[in-house]
Amino acid sequence: MSYLDTRDLYKRQEELKGELEGLQSLLEEAGEQYAEACGALYDDETADAVEAKDEAESALQEATSALSAWEGENQEELDELNALEREVGREWMHGETLIPEEDFVSYVQDLAEDIGATAGDDHSWLVIDWEATADTLRADYAEAEYRGTTYLFRAN
Repeated sequence: MSYLDTRDLYKRQEELKGELEGLQSLLEEAGEQYAEACGALYDDETADAVEAKDEAESALQEATSALSAWEGENQEELDELNALEREVGREWMHGETLIPEEDFVSYVQDLAEDIGATAGDDHSWLVIDWEATADTLRADYAEAEYRGTTYLFRAN
């Protein structure tokens, strides 16, 4: 089964946020340097001032391109993680198990076995309607969409 642990998703979210903040800082710094170089060029049109302006302009373009590329590759994932965090709530960073909806019946069966609900010597005669059991237990779970899959998690 392909469960997700929100602690792993939280780490990825923080990594993406850090990358984005770093690129935004670089862009802001490059913009400030470009503004300073333009001001210096206005005051003194020497070859050094022109070269400094050109270098600052190039750095600004590189920072803009890097941020744009990052957004194209990562912004959707970050937005999805932020939305999922809002849905999951307070347990997001501490760990919540997200169970794919299509695996929920198997999850319930494993849970029942793990807690000893089906333990005993010989229960070969025992017939459990796992679908009905899962439907009953599902009332304690909330749904969230992530990357095109519906996940269930314990409702707070």
